[in-house]
Amino acid sequence: MYLTGDAEEQLCFVTLYIPDERFAKAALRGAIRELCFPHNWEEYNDLTPDEAADIFQTVFDSIIMCDEECSDMAPDYDSGWFEAALSSQNAKAHGLGATPTRFICLHNDQSDGSGHNVSVTGNYGYPDALRMTSEYVQVLTTTAYVVYNAHRQSGTGYFRYLVWL
Repeated sequence: MYLTGDAEEQLCFVTLYIPDERFAKAALRGAIRELCFPHNWEEYNDLTPDEAADIFQTVFDSIIMCDEECSDMAPDYDSGWFEAALSSQNAKAHGLGATPTRFICLHNDQSDGSGHNVSVTGNYGYPDALRMTSEYVQVLTTTAYVVYNAHRQSGTGYFRYLVWL
C-alpha cells in the first residue's frame, strides 16, 4: 500500500541504471505498473487513489526500454573504473565545459567492474556526497568507508562515474 501525496503537476526526468537483461526490465516495468491501480493507494494528502494511479499510468506509459544499445542515452562522460580513495574527494575532471544535469556513481569490488555494481547516492556522514561543477565531478568519502549505504559498506573498491549534460 502506498500513501498518496500532494497534488503536483510538474514531472521530472529520472535515469535508472539497471542490468541490461530482459528479467530486470520486466521486473521494473511490473513494479511501476502496480502503481497504476487505485487499490494500491491509500489516500493520505491531496491526491485521491484514482489521481495517484493516473499519474503513474502516465509514468508507466513514458517508460522507454532499450532492446538494443541506446547510443543516444550514452553518458557524455564515463570515467572508467578507478580505485576509490578513503578520506578523499575522488574528483575527476569531465572536460564538458558545463555543469552536468545527471551523475551516477557506481561502486564495485572488482577493478574491471565484473562484480556486483552498487549505485552510490550518498555516504555515511556525507548525504550530499556526490557533487558536480562545470569542471569536475566528485564523491566524498570518510576515513573508514568509500561507500556506506543500505546496500554496501566497504572501505575499498572502485568507482565509475557516468555523467550527462
